[in-house]
Amino acid sequence: MEWFDDLKQDVRLAARTLLRNLGFTGAAVATLAFGIGLAVAMFTVFNAVLRRPLPVQDQERVVVLWGEAEGSIRKLPLTYEHFERFRETPHTLQEVAGVLNAGASPTAVRDGDRALTLNLAAVTGNFFQLLGSPPGHARRSGIRATSGVSVC
Repeated sequence: MEWFDDLKQDVRLAARTLLRNLGFTGAAVATLAFGIGLAVAMFTVFNAVLRRPLPVQDQERVVVLWGEAEGSIRKLPLTYEHFERFRETPHTLQEVAGVLNAGASPTAVRDGDRALTLNLAAVTGNFFQLLGSPPGHARRSGIRATSGVSVC
């Protein structure tokens, strides 16, 4: 086991060298700790935001529809007329729900011990049913427009 003896000698030499120069050792340890902590934090955010499945049923079948204006490279929300056209002629889409968040107002909400700031928005009556999740912090106000849009 000659390689094990070589490893022990290398570790002893590294320890003696690091103990001789404590400033370098401190900087190296602090840099490693900061780098590892940052990598763990970034992975935690990535995992929570991008990798975790959405809390909706059949998430692989949920799509978001956007409009576009001629000559524009930006995604635009659908107009109400386009939304109604998709809803009335469902060739590809089984069901269509919509959300109107233009002018959504930030509102403080309590979730147990936590205080959250949520944007209130108008959604169609079938929005939560389509996603397969009950409205958690939303409430049906009972106000219905002629278009079938419920205000939450």
